Amino acid sequence: MRALKDRLSALVTEVVSEEVRGLPPAWENRLTEAVPFRQLWHLSLLSCASAQWCGAHPEKGLPASAAVLFLAGATASHGVPAVGVSMPGLEDYDAGGPPEAGRILAGDALLPLAVKVTCGLDAPGSLVLADLLLKSASEMLDAMSFGRHADMTGRWAGRLAGLAARMGAVASGAPALSAETAALAGMEIGKAAATLQLSPSRDGKYEAETMLKDAMGSLRPGEAGLFREICGFVSAIGTGESDSLFFGFEPD
Repeated sequence: MRALKDRLSALVTEVVSEEVRGLPPAWENRLTEAVPFRQLWHLSLLSCASAQWCGAHPEKGLPASAAVLFLAGATASHGVPAVGVSMPGLEDYDAGGPPEAGRILAGDALLPLAVKVTCGLDAPGSLVLADLLLKSASEMLDAMSFGRHADMTGRWAGRLAGLAARMGAVASGAPALSAETAALAGMEIGKAAATLQLSPSRDGKYEAETMLKDAMGSLRPGEAGLFREICGFVSAIGTGESDSLFFGFEPD
């Protein structure tokens, strides 16, 4: 899993660097900082877990993982909450003021990157995924225009994780039913991560563990080793390891 994380980091850097070639270095820094890699890399790797479960090499899902990170950064720049994501420059927004303009511009530049990477997936259905990605972003941004909602973090975490898993299945060439199964499992994992972060009580932990068990139970038969690792990371939120989880924690 560490190797996949490193490969994903390199891919994100490569895509951003290519996009801002010829622009001032400060702009590249802004785009890079707007990608919530440290906070969401584990959920974005559900694309790789899904590809593995569908019989492909896990690395087949890396472009989809990058696209999900770009999508998360684009929406977070406008204040859409996600698991573990606290974007610099949004403090005023939380207090009722507007987000910092540079952060919004950087985030807006990430959405075309997400679409570009998704359309570049070497698999049938990539254009449908790009449309789904844009619709997901539009729905969450529309929801933000009506004010914050207590359940938005869980909703968006589930949507992101489910999208990541679906994209990994499609990238691996899996049939529609497998993609749907992977997406539902990913959605449960994302919602569990949000539940453990927002409700670290005994009831919250029980609810999240139930979601994780349901997700893993739906993935049989199939090679779900990477899914299991990601579930372990998510479960660690409930044992006081949340800071380590979101900022680079790796198992021994």
